[in-house]
Amino acid sequence: MRNWKLGGIRGLDNSLRRAFSFALQNYRFDAVLRIDTDALITGHGLMEDIIGYLKTHPEAGMLGSYRETCTVAKRNFRPIAKQFDGNPEYWRSLLQRVSQYGYVLGEHALGGAYVLSYNCLQAMASAGLPP
Repeated sequence: MRNWKLGGIRGLDNSLRRAFSFALQNYRFDAVLRIDTDALITGHGLMEDIIGYLKTHPEAGMLGSYRETCTVAKRNFRPIAKQFDGNPEYWRSLLQRVSQYGYVLGEHALGGAYVLSYNCLQAMASAGLPP
């Protein structure tokens, strides 16, 4: 999908929600691999590995670097947390809902490459959360 409204990192959430919603409405899939154009995949069988993992771990909804980078460096979520200040009304109800599950402001999977399962995206959409 072409990004219809370029907005850099600040507009990224809108672009991703649009793409994930489009995928849910138009395709049946096991998982979506979201990957930056400068990310590198080496070897064969990545999607088979992802789907195999999701089948043996059906509770997993997202796969990717989270609290640590791929080099095992600890991540700092404070810079991302500041981005929520730009539109607090937009985020307020969502943040109230996810805080009950232990979400800490700014936590996220490293965006260069991550996987979302179909079930995760579907559950988010059914709950009225922006996928």
